[in-house]
Amino acid sequence: CLLHRRVAEAIEAQYPQDLDRHLVALGLHCCEGELWDKAVGYLRRAGLKAAERSAHREAAASFEKALVALRHLPELPDTLQHAVDIRLELRSSLNPLGDMTRLHEHLREAEALATKLGDHRRLGQIAAFMTQTFAVMGDHGAAAQSGQRALEIATDLGDLTLRVFANYFLHQSCYFSGDYRRAIDGLQWNIAALEGELQHELFGSSTY
Repeated sequence: CLLHRRVAEAIEAQYPQDLDRHLVALGLHCCEGELWDKAVGYLRRAGLKAAERSAHREAAASFEKALVALRHLPELPDTLQHAVDIRLELRSSLNPLGDMTRLHEHLREAEALATKLGDHRRLGQIAAFMTQTFAVMGDHGAAAQSGQRALEIATDLGDLTLRVFANYFLHQSCYFSGDYRRAIDGLQWNIAALEGELQHELFGSSTY
C-alpha cells in the first residue's frame, strides 16, 4: 500500500506538466495505495481522454475502475453526484460499443442515485438516455414512457438542453418503431428551437 502511494507521488513529482500520459497508471497506483479520492479523479480523467480519441473500450474500463474506487468514499451528496455523472460519461462509451445490457444496468444505478439525491435535472438526463437505450433494445413502449418523463422534467425545469435531448431521443424511438409521421412532427420542434447560433451548439456533447 505504501509502495504504491510512493510510486504515485513519484509520477506526480516527475511529470507535473504531463500527467495526462500517466493517468491510468496513477489511478491504479492510487487504488492500490487506497488514495481513493485521487484514484477516482485520475481514472475519470483517463476515461474522458480515452473517449475523446474514440478508444471506448479503454474509456469504459477506466470509468468502471473509477466507480469501484468511488465506493470507498463516504456517501455524501458530492460523491453521489460523481457516481451519477461518471455513469453518464460511461454511457457515452458503452453506446458506440453496442453494450446495451451493461449500459442499461449503469443507467438504472444512476437513476437510483439521482432519486436519492432528489436531483431532477440528472433524473431528466437519465430518462432521456434511457429512452434511446430502450429504443435500441426494441422496447418502444418503455422508450415512449421514458421519453415523455424526460420531456416533462425538462419542461418543468425550463431546461432547453435537456428538452432538445429528450425530444430527439423520444422521436428517434418513433422512427425506430416505424412511426415516421410522429417522428417527423416531433423533430420539427428541435429544428424550430435550434435557430441562429444554437444550430451549432453541441450542448456539452460531441455526440448523442
